[in-house]
Amino acid sequence: MPMTYDEILTKIGTSQIPIEFATTPGRAFILIAQLQLALRCPGNTGESAAIALQIIEGLTNAICFHIPEARELIEQGQNPAYDVTRDYFEAEFPSKGGDRS
Repeated sequence: MPMTYDEILTKIGTSQIPIEFATTPGRAFILIAQLQLALRCPGNTGESAAIALQIIEGLTNAICFHIPEARELIEQGQNPAYDVTRDYFEAEFPSKGGDRS
C-alpha cells in the first residue's frame, strides 16, 4: 500500500539518516544566497528558518575552509544594509534598468 503524503512527511521529518552531497563553492554560494533571500520573507520563521540558518552556516564554513576571504561577502547577504536598491542598480547598470513604470 502506498504511503500517504502525511506519512512521507513524517518519515522525512523524523529520519536521522545523514544525506551527503558534493557541490562547488560557486553552487554553494548560490544556494546560500537563495536561502538568505527566502529568510527575508516576514512569515518565514520557526524551526525551518532555524534549520536554513544552520545550513547557511555549514555551507559558509565549507566555502571559507578553502576561501576564508568569502565570509564577509556571504554574511552581507543577511544584512539589509547591503541590499541593492533600484536607484543603485539603475545608476550602476543603466542599460539593464529600463523603464518599468
